Amino acid sequence: MTFYAVTGGVPKYMEASHGRKDIFEAIEKDVLNSQSFLYEEPYFLLQKEVREIGSYFSLIRSIAMGNRKLSSLAADLGVKQTNLTKYLKVLMDLDLIEREVPVTEIAPEKSKSGLYRITDNFIAFWFRFVYPYRAYLEKGETDFVLSQIRKGFVTNHVAFVYKDICRERMWDLSSAGTWDFRFDKVGRYWGSKADETDIVAIVTAGANLILGECKYTTSPKGLSVLHALKENPNP
Repeated sequence: MTFYAVTGGVPKYMEASHGRKDIFEAIEKDVLNSQSFLYEEPYFLLQKEVREIGSYFSLIRSIAMGNRKLSSLAADLGVKQTNLTKYLKVLMDLDLIEREVPVTEIAPEKSKSGLYRITDNFIAFWFRFVYPYRAYLEKGETDFVLSQIRKGFVTNHVAFVYKDICRERMWDLSSAGTWDFRFDKVGRYWGSKADETDIVAIVTAGANLILGECKYTTSPKGLSVLHALKENPNP
């Protein structure tokens, strides 16, 4: 899970980390090392596709740091919302980000609840944990940067990748006949009066609904998670 959270299953990235004893050794040797191709990979990916690479980097970094609403992005970057739309569209066309809405939305393109997210695991990791610390890496302070990554790697990155995998897994479970009905939409739900629900699988033309929570942890989870899910104002 931890290796996939960084490599996204890309063969070239996986090959670079082959044989490492754990993910942190792989990050240190293959991502934070200025001699590794992964150290500059986002630059190579974007410089072939866009001009104003600095503007795109600032936008992606802002999303990686948790600014996912258009208004939040504009405020963080100090620009008008209308000035961001063209950059967001380019990044969506490149399949680096996507605009996500609650799965229950009938007209997603008109939804005011849209959130932007980075779709590529490595890009999300790099902009969250490497790009902000480039100055330290250039000075050779790799140990300090790695210590910062260790603090937030699981809670701020792996846990979110795990939720994505769980939602994808729902389709396999449905195909295997886990339930006596087939849903046609799987996603997340959030609202102004409700906490986020990690898994919402619905039958558009029916009344069946599956709700679920995804917790990436080494500790067993008790019934409190189930009770919280039941009490949350869901769709």
